[in-house]
Parts: sequence; C-alpha cells; structure tokens
Amino acid sequence: MEWDWNAVDWTAVGGISAAATALVAIGALLAASRDSRERTRPVIVVEYRVPPFAFNRLDLVVRNVGASTARNIRVTFDPPLSDMGRDGILARSVIHRYAQPITVLGPGQELTNSVQVDENDPSDCDVPDDMVVRVEYDRRWRRNYKDTFRLQTSAYFDHTSTRSSDAPEGRLKEIGDQLKKLTAIMEALHNEQRRDDGDAR
Repeated sequence: MEWDWNAVDWTAVGGISAAATALVAIGALLAASRDSRERTRPVIVVEYRVPPFAFNRLDLVVRNVGASTARNIRVTFDPPLSDMGRDGILARSVIHRYAQPITVLGPGQELTNSVQVDENDPSDCDVPDDMVVRVEYDRRWRRNYKDTFRLQTSAYFDHTSTRSSDAPEGRLKEIGDQLKKLTAIMEALHNEQRRDDGDAR
C-alpha cells in the first residue's frame, strides 16, 4: 500500500508540531523557574560547632546558608530542653531565645549559643547527648520550609586536633612560654642582686 502524500493535511501537521514545541518550551520554562526558585531560597541549618581556640567547648548554631532571607523561624527541640547541669544556665538561654519565632535571618547570618563550657568535664553539657531539632521558616510570599536535624554531642567531644606553631593558638603558646622563661631570668637576676646587696653590707 502506497502512502498518498497529497492527501496529508500539512496545515494540521504543522499545527500539531507547533503545539508540541510549545508544550516542550513551557515545560522547560517551568523547570527553569523551579530550579531558579530553589537556588535562591533560604536554607536554615542547625548544627553544633567547636569554637576556634577552644577545647571541650560546644556551641549550638542556627544559620542561614541560603541565598535569600528566612522569616518567621520556629525552632523546637526533642526532647524539650530542660535545666540540666551547671544549673541549666546555658540551656535556659537557648530556651528563652527560641521561645518565640525569630522574625528575620538574612543570608550568612547565624545565631550562636554556648551549650558546653567546662573544659575539665565534657559531660557537663546543658543539652542532651542525642537531640532532634526541628526548624520551620518562611520566605516572603512563599510557602514555608521544614527540616529536621539530629545532633549528638558525643561526636564533637571525641574530636582530636593538632596545634600548628604558625596558628594564633600556637603563637600565643610560644609567647607564653617565652614570658615564663623571661620571668624566671628576671627573678634570678633580682635574687642575685639582693644577695650582692647583702654581701655589700
């Protein structure tokens, strides 16, 4: 059977082709718009952080790592924070800070609270070892976002580190050692001077 090309309605074929092209273009535009929206959204992260030049200390940090402003940030803890260790002073400051939603947190901004400061006793921490933090927040004129973070303090207290002599901490230690030596020399000179003065009498 031979196809009768003269019987084909080329106008209809062109119309179908144009419609298909339009649908593909619309799909691409929607995907690009969704991708652009995701790239420019706020992203709130909750994490623990060991402060620089500190040992067996821990901070709770809520920060916006996204490209736009987060609004109406609600942070909740499971189990709920209660007064623990050190009379709960550090925990109470966290509870007070997140009792109400945080109105605005811009890109790169962060909120920091110390939750462990006793260098001699890492277990004396004002938050549970295993805790789930839930965060909800909005973007202006957009739907709200939700995320969950499981935080474990023990993972941070078991860390090890090295001290470089070129780093500020290493330089400060070197300066401290030199001052101790200088103090010892000065005391020796002072004692020798006192002996000389005694002999002169």
